[in-house]
Amino acid sequence: MVSVIQSRSHYWSTNMALPSVRCASRTPSKFFRNSFCLLRAICNSKSAMVRTCSSSAPSPSSASGWDLVGAVALERKPIIAPELNALEKKYLEILRAIEIEGSLLSDHELQLIQEKKSADTEEGVAIKVQTAQDIEEEWFKKAQEFKPAPRLTEADAKGDTRTTQRFLDQPLLLVVNQQLGKGHRWILPQAVHAKGETLRQTAERALTEVCGSALEAFYLGYAPAGYYSYHYPTEFQKDGIQGAKVFFFKAQLRNGALSVGDLKKLKKADDFAWLSYKELSSKMLPKYHKAVQAFLMAPEETPYQQLLDRALSSVRHRKASVTPEIVAASKVAAKAGES
Repeated sequence: MVSVIQSRSHYWSTNMALPSVRCASRTPSKFFRNSFCLLRAICNSKSAMVRTCSSSAPSPSSASGWDLVGAVALERKPIIAPELNALEKKYLEILRAIEIEGSLLSDHELQLIQEKKSADTEEGVAIKVQTAQDIEEEWFKKAQEFKPAPRLTEADAKGDTRTTQRFLDQPLLLVVNQQLGKGHRWILPQAVHAKGETLRQTAERALTEVCGSALEAFYLGYAPAGYYSYHYPTEFQKDGIQGAKVFFFKAQLRNGALSVGDLKKLKKADDFAWLSYKELSSKMLPKYHKAVQAFLMAPEETPYQQLLDRALSSVRHRKASVTPEIVAASKVAAKAGES
């Protein structure tokens, strides 16, 4: 009995132990093989994702491709009012005529009338009194002595474009002959955008770097007023940068003056000019001038004299067509009255 029990226990221990040993011997190799396949699949998927992202996402240089540039359009506003055109002069004459016809006499005019009446009626020894006529003659004499300042200055006569004391009735724009690449171009003061600053700060820095700190400017807003882009020459296209995008900011001159000596010390430009809107085309390139002219909103020249002549001719035509009818109607009415 004991031998039977021992044989059975030996059988169970032997038969039950063998599968566990087999499992223990087979499981690690299969586990490692499956784990290796899983890791290889994960690595392949990650590498595929990296390749996809690298192929779809452009590099930083190709993503930008352009230099951002801030430029300032510094303007000197008109100092005196412009001359009246033909239409405005005619309208002013009409307004003055209407004002004279509809206005009442002033105290001075009433005094003149009263003194004239009293001089015609009274006789005898004249008393020395300052009359209204004497006061009027004194005013007229002072008016003759007054001489207004000329509209044209010495700079206008000499053709000096480096001063703001010219074209007093027109706005002037600061233009500099700034270095671009190997040459110089007549443009608005500009500078390349630096990291960490806004485009308006770039425009403010451009004015200081190119022209110095002698000019005091008031900037109009934080948004650019105009835009212009151009491509660099082939030898200057580096690191994927193919050109520049220029953003213009408008500003008004408050105080200060600029000289060629101060400009050359900064080595950014060698000359400058204060130009009117009409003179910009003589210095700037056509495309650049078109971009600047777009945000300046310069008024177009209107043929006021032609409009005035056309209006007067239409009035004369209406009078000529209406007058005969009125005359004929009056004649008919006169005949009816006589009968």
